[in-house]
Amino acid sequence: MVGTGESIDIWRDPYIPRFRPRPRGNMRRDGLLVKDLFFPIEKKWDEPKLKELFDVESVEMILKILILTHDKLDKIMWVREAKGNFIVGSSYKVCIGYKRVVGGDSTFKKI
Repeated sequence: MVGTGESIDIWRDPYIPRFRPRPRGNMRRDGLLVKDLFFPIEKKWDEPKLKELFDVESVEMILKILILTHDKLDKIMWVREAKGNFIVGSSYKVCIGYKRVVGGDSTFKKI
């Protein structure tokens, strides 16, 4: 969940549910945080900056993220559950789903 955006790296951290943003062309500026992508007072995304840094699909996905209107710390949430809490059962379902896609190899027998 995006709060202040001060602790979320735009390339490494999973702030977009089920999606990893891609740079526009070969341009990838490291060291940027989510807080660098929106206007802090208005709590509104800086669309020109997004279009400068990301490909079209990534911009569309980022614009769907709500920015909290009050300053609250960023929070990592498990997007596989409605309440955002990590539970073993949902991670098991993710692994089983992955096993079906990849095939039943010995890796999952070790889990």
